[in-house]
Amino acid sequence: MSTYPLATFQRNILFLSPRSWLGICNALHNQISNSDVAFKCLGEWVRSLMLHVLLLMLAIQVPTSTTMTTTTSNHLGYKTRLSSSILRAALATCISPIVIAQTVEILPYTVLIANRLRMWKSLRQEADEDALVAVSSCLAEDRLVRSSHADFFFPKKNVCNGKQKAILFIPGMCVDHTAYASIAAQIASKGNVIVVIICLEPFRIADKYFIDVSELRKCVKTAEELWNKRCGTKCSEVEWCLGGHSYGGYAALRLASGFAQFLHKSSDEKLKLVVWAAGDRKRFLTNVSHCEKLDILVLYGSRDELCDLNQEGNLRQLKSYLPTNAKIKCLKGANHNNFASYAGIMSHEFISRESQHSEVTSKTLRFLHDV
Repeated sequence: MSTYPLATFQRNILFLSPRSWLGICNALHNQISNSDVAFKCLGEWVRSLMLHVLLLMLAIQVPTSTTMTTTTSNHLGYKTRLSSSILRAALATCISPIVIAQTVEILPYTVLIANRLRMWKSLRQEADEDALVAVSSCLAEDRLVRSSHADFFFPKKNVCNGKQKAILFIPGMCVDHTAYASIAAQIASKGNVIVVIICLEPFRIADKYFIDVSELRKCVKTAEELWNKRCGTKCSEVEWCLGGHSYGGYAALRLASGFAQFLHKSSDEKLKLVVWAAGDRKRFLTNVSHCEKLDILVLYGSRDELCDLNQEGNLRQLKSYLPTNAKIKCLKGANHNNFASYAGIMSHEFISRESQHSEVTSKTLRFLHDV
């Protein structure tokens, strides 16, 4: 169960926006053009409906201000007649042959959007028990700060010695960010690294409609403020890295160039980018092959059912999108969901979750610390 109820998130208001629905459809399917058509038609239908209402209101005789008196009864009578006129206009519009024809025409698109929203709901994954235990343990040790936009995991020692390593991490699609608590706690404690797991509630989709560089900047600012407060002094510098799992890995690739620019990275001091279990879907890939500001590590499992980089064609395609010095490593026996801690939809465990977490943590830390 998620730690944060749906109602606690300020971004819930986004649920009323067609832009949010389009983001969900965009993430779930390759046929984004169909989604564009659907929302365009819906928008035209709503505008047409409103136009009919306004025209019918003008056609119906509405009392003007010249018929009004200053008495309260006349004022109330005017309001009643006005409300009645609007109601009649709305009813007339609803049974208008034009509106009925447009409603029938838009029905398939409405069904398309409803089906994709239903699919999105069925894909949502909650954190397993080991992640919840890690959250409780880190809170008890005062190594975790939770907010509405991210979870901040800190090293056991609050000491600033030169550059402090930190990584912003983007969760996979529809996965509760709490599911990354166990592996985040390991990376923070074993590697003396600040780990920030971005919260994507309530949609849990790292699509362009929901997350951009401004969100990353907000997390960076909050993390540095919290770290300085814990250390009791202003740290000289925090060296930020970026990472993501599954769809969050594609988002990390998409945001990497802008984030590197925000951090003033160069070819001499590159932004480290960690991608877990992502890279086989061409339609989600961002070409960063010519970006000299990035140093990239891709980890994938040999038993991953959702990210198949074991096929030579997919692996060759991924390499063409990355700089030539990118490191791509296969973890033998690793699957998709055990990069975090959730059950998964297509889950077959070939090595234990603890073993996979240990191996992922080790390889990620070696990359972050240039070992």
